[in-house]
Amino acid sequence: MISKLECTKVEQEPRPRMAWQNENTLYDQSMKTLMDSHEAAVFLKTTRSTIWSLVQKRAIPHMRASRKLYFFKEDLLAFLESKAINPSQGPAADGRRR
Repeated sequence: MISKLECTKVEQEPRPRMAWQNENTLYDQSMKTLMDSHEAAVFLKTTRSTIWSLVQKRAIPHMRASRKLYFFKEDLLAFLESKAINPSQGPAADGRRR
């Protein structure tokens, strides 16, 4: 015989939603996190003007909807990783100060 405790459902914590999602939207783990220019600047620990100058130089992946800029968090992480410097290949790789 099954007791009542075995049949109860376990409540799951609500998952974060993006602004365009509602409670009927299925959350997919493959969905990318979208940020505006202010959120991207906070994430990269820089200013919005630096973000705009990187966009003008086409150095950072972005999307534009009317006058607003949007960035995928995963693209920003890839951008940062591409700028990483390997210590063995840096300017002072031989150990001397310059």
